[in-house]
Amino acid sequence: MRQLLQDMDINWDKYVNDFEISAARSSIVYSDSSKMCTPINIVDHCISSNVYGFESASQYNRWRNVHFAAVGKKELRQVFDKYVKSFADPNYPLVTVLTSPSDVELLPEIGEFERKTLESIREQYKVAGMS
Repeated sequence: MRQLLQDMDINWDKYVNDFEISAARSSIVYSDSSKMCTPINIVDHCISSNVYGFESASQYNRWRNVHFAAVGKKELRQVFDKYVKSFADPNYPLVTVLTSPSDVELLPEIGEFERKTLESIREQYKVAGMS
């Protein structure tokens, strides 16, 4: 994974070109369109469109399609540099947050490291008076 990301960093144009971007856009639009073949998904899409502040589902669809069309190599490179490369960087701190109500017993499947980390977080909150 790290080697692939390093190669992508150096040979960006080899991995990301206009054809690949168009294919990704088409896949997203096709996936979204295919979801509209059941009544429940249509209703859900209409409600979501209104929740997002659009007057209609078609207005929301047009807005999304315009924004998908605006994504190019420059924007993808910014995302790659800011987010994707950090996943393979061993110096980049990874944080896993496990949340549960305080009165819930943790499952035995949760590892010892996670239990210690969670207990440490709980203790820090108690010390800070935030429990």
